Amino acid sequence: MDSSLGQVRDTLQNLQRSVEDAGRDVDSLFAGRQRWCEESLRGFAEKKDAADTSLRHMSVDVKEQQAAVEEAEGTAFQLKADIAIVRKTLNKTMEMLKAWRGEEAAEKKLNATVLLGLDGKQKQLQADESLLESLVHNKQQTLAALEGEEEVVLPMLAQLQASVVEMRVQLADRSDSVARERRFAATLRDACSRSSDRAALEAAARAKTAEPIAAAIQALQRISASRAVSQSSVAASLAPEALSFLQQGEERAAEGADEDLDLLTVFGGHSAPSEGAKRSVLAQQDEASVDAAPVPQRPKIQRMLTDLRARGHLQDDQAEWCAEEQSTHERVIVLAQASISEMEAELNVHADSSDQIAASLQLAESSNEKLHAAIQDVSASFAKEQALIASGAKDQALATRILEQAMEILEDLKASDDLVARGEQGAGNVTGTLQAAGASFKAQAQMFSAVHQEVVDMAQKLAREAQEAIEALEHEHANLELARDSHSSERRRCTENKATYQSDIEEAQVYLKSLQDECSSNISKLEEREQEAEIRALQDSQAVLEGRQPVAGDRPQGARGLRGTAAHSSSKTQAELSPLQRAAEEMGLTVDDS
Repeated sequence: MDSSLGQVRDTLQNLQRSVEDAGRDVDSLFAGRQRWCEESLRGFAEKKDAADTSLRHMSVDVKEQQAAVEEAEGTAFQLKADIAIVRKTLNKTMEMLKAWRGEEAAEKKLNATVLLGLDGKQKQLQADESLLESLVHNKQQTLAALEGEEEVVLPMLAQLQASVVEMRVQLADRSDSVARERRFAATLRDACSRSSDRAALEAAARAKTAEPIAAAIQALQRISASRAVSQSSVAASLAPEALSFLQQGEERAAEGADEDLDLLTVFGGHSAPSEGAKRSVLAQQDEASVDAAPVPQRPKIQRMLTDLRARGHLQDDQAEWCAEEQSTHERVIVLAQASISEMEAELNVHADSSDQIAASLQLAESSNEKLHAAIQDVSASFAKEQALIASGAKDQALATRILEQAMEILEDLKASDDLVARGEQGAGNVTGTLQAAGASFKAQAQMFSAVHQEVVDMAQKLAREAQEAIEALEHEHANLELARDSHSSERRRCTENKATYQSDIEEAQVYLKSLQDECSSNISKLEEREQEAEIRALQDSQAVLEGRQPVAGDRPQGARGLRGTAAHSSSKTQAELSPLQRAAEEMGLTVDDS
């Protein structure tokens, strides 16, 4: 009997050590999880403040950019309205100019006598035509300036609109990622809180099972000590007849037990071409020559005079062409410089955006890595807890059966042994404590069933929300990479455009230098004086043929004759010469008295 009591006591001690070992494993798991939860939740809290600040800044940037877009849209709308007004005014002015030119052409069809009588009106028509041409030229310059400004404003507006769209996408992606991360953090906080509650609950359940087992062990120790003192002689004779604990265990196993009850084993542990412009001027001269073709009935001198007057506009046309070319290319330089400034501003904007995107990419990558690490730690921790719960459930079921078997052994010992009253009372106390321990194990097994389901559900929820947050971060990362590539491409485009505009400026400057040299040449002045001399000679000849007296005072100093040679001085005055002599002198012939 003492041997059986000793084996029961040893079995209970092994069971006690098994409960304590399991408790230490569970306490270690929950303690490590608690430290990890505190560290992780502190990191999420710090990140929450930074995310709130970042979202506020992004929202303010979007509003400022939207205001810039609205301002640029207003500027573009005003430019379009101004361009429409200038075009309408230009068309009206050109119609008026065309009408004046029609009147002038009609006047030129009159004969020379009528033209002389209408000389004042002809001068007025020419003055009006010159004024209208000046207005047309002015409006053309204004229209070109407005169109050039529009060419600068519209790309800027498009760039601002694209920037607003991009910033809104980034704000939406960041908000979604932050919201999903916070949802995961809230679930993690709840999981950590529930884990702490489970740790306290399981510790209390272990205490309820450990106390009865310890009391039973103490009671068995007292029974063994009492029997050793009072029945030392009877113990030797009863020992062979009494069934040992292991023998009774073998009988129970033979009747239906299909598990090994070896407790020690169980609980062991734009530039302009100059040549084209010249050809345009020559074409206009040809058209003017065609329009001013001489009428067959006119005298020869009148026809020559008309031709010279028509060609006399060449110098004026050249001066006008020089002024237009200079104004056009100066405007090209101004617009190119404005475009270069715009390209530099765009380069700065793209550089700043690239820096912000790089920071956002780094933040998204860091958050993604932290989420992956967090879900791995959570999965490992919950998997370990599930394993401990499953192992504990098996141990509790086995412990319950062991306690039942121990109680049966004690009942058999009480029935077969002539126990003294003190020993029977001790055996009854042991049985009661073992029953209490068995009830605690059964209650703990039921609790573990619910806890296991809670752990499984929480692990699945955390994994699902972590995956959603990771997908949101990956979506944000992909959009940020697209934006980064777009800004890189735009920076290359701006750099190339800047180089192109710089080349246009250099070409325009070279062209203006050559234009200045060409337009400031003295050859044109000599041709102008030669042409004036020829016109004066023809006018004098016409006056002589018509019997009128040439006006000598109108002849400029150094004037030349009809053939371009210097007019010969005569010893006779103009009054003394006959009309024929005066004509000959105007032709450059020497008039002598012989």
